[in-house]
Amino acid sequence: MSEERDIYKILNGPPDFNWRTFPYYGFVSIMAINIMVYIAMLIDGVSFFEPTSEQLVRWGANYGPYTLKDEWWRLFTCEFVHIGFGHLLANMVSLLYIGIILEALIGTVRFVTIYLLATVAAALLSVWWDGNVIGAGASGAILAMYGMMLMFSIVGRKMFAPGELSGFFLWAVIVIAFNLIGGLKDGIDNSAHLGGIVYGMFAALVFYPSYRKKESLSITVFNDVLLIVISLGVFYFAYQQIPKGMAYYDDKMEAFDVNQEMALAVLTQYDKDTLAYEKRDYYLERFKKDGVERWDRTINSLSELNNLPEHYGMRVELLMKYSLLRKEGCEVIIKSLDENTGYPESELKPLYDSMDVVIKEIDRITFIIDNGYEPELDSVEVAPGVKVTDIELGE
Repeated sequence: MSEERDIYKILNGPPDFNWRTFPYYGFVSIMAINIMVYIAMLIDGVSFFEPTSEQLVRWGANYGPYTLKDEWWRLFTCEFVHIGFGHLLANMVSLLYIGIILEALIGTVRFVTIYLLATVAAALLSVWWDGNVIGAGASGAILAMYGMMLMFSIVGRKMFAPGELSGFFLWAVIVIAFNLIGGLKDGIDNSAHLGGIVYGMFAALVFYPSYRKKESLSITVFNDVLLIVISLGVFYFAYQQIPKGMAYYDDKMEAFDVNQEMALAVLTQYDKDTLAYEKRDYYLERFKKDGVERWDRTINSLSELNNLPEHYGMRVELLMKYSLLRKEGCEVIIKSLDENTGYPESELKPLYDSMDVVIKEIDRITFIIDNGYEPELDSVEVAPGVKVTDIELGE
């Protein structure tokens, strides 16, 4: 092992400061940016200890519905947003320790490159794992550096000074295990931790050949370019493949509300119009365009929402059933107008009874989504004998 790679000498070298040879500009700059962002958040009114979800998202946290839609930059910015002072302090202490060891070993450019790429890797796995989690903090990227040190201590023993290897290996294992076990608690994004660790170990394996033949510039450059190209390619592919249902969920719900409002406005006007059958042509046109066609668009739009979390998926399926029932009701009215048979009350009643059941179930699922638990059972039965599972979606 060459003297410039001797960790012992790096940590215990001459105290005289020389900015040209100072090996820590990378992690020091990263720490400074994290701290400055946190101060800016406080100035903006964000809570010192417990920022709200809205505040975190506004400042750039990773949130699937936004990240997967068109705000991909959150895969980077989430690293610099922390959930209170305690979160920031813990991460900066961990970064300080690994930065002192690893940046001197692999160099500033490589350290910063791996750190930023690991941020994206951790954020992507987090979004894939659960797109509704709000991810923030530097832990994924920091654990990537510990994962890199762990892998180096396994495959690159000659990179470390005598007597230092076992200590670095043990400390990396302890930090990684502590974070993964702690990440099992509710509210902690353990998938980001795992994504960072795996990426850091992968990066170490890619870089290792250049440390075996340190005199070969071509190997070093090739490995650097290889890691960046592979990483960006995998990131782009993964980003495109992650189901984006939740990214468009809110938009689809807004479109549903608009279409429903327009369609029900026609029905309300028709029900109140005592001269409806004298305006048959007018209502035929309205029920076709603002009734059947709108419900068709709504059904097609809802069908595009795939791979949603359990209760969101159930709500979308129920809304499709509701939309199909509404569409069928419009078709019944169109038929009665076309054949001039009068108001089709007997045909509409079972449809409306089924709608009542579906609406009640939609309300229950919406309550669970909004509050996180089941509502109290309603003692009032709606349409006895009709179960929501009996209401088929149809073709």
